[in-house]
Amino acid sequence: MEMLRYFEETTDERAEASGSEAIRWMHGKVRSIKSSEEVGIKFMNAWEEKILDRQEARAEGLEEGREQGIRKMIELCHELSMPQEAAASKVAEKYQLEQEDIKAYMKQYWND
Repeated sequence: MEMLRYFEETTDERAEASGSEAIRWMHGKVRSIKSSEEVGIKFMNAWEEKILDRQEARAEGLEEGREQGIRKMIELCHELSMPQEAAASKVAEKYQLEQEDIKAYMKQYWND
């Protein structure tokens, strides 16, 4: 039970009040790790890498969602028998696509 209290409140006072040699030993290790500049730098580098990985994954997910939206909109326009030029214009407007990009998407997803 003392270990749980220590985990909930990792302080010098809690470690001393626990009366446990194991908790005091562990607290000493925690303090030395926290005070180590090298460990701090490694932790910060790992933290920054984790943040960058999340940002990259989010950007990839957004791009995949955008691609899927473009494809679905083109397919829907085709199913509704919209003229190809009108569909291309609507999709380009909706997704702010350049002329060459919408041409490539229409070629890829406009299935006759």
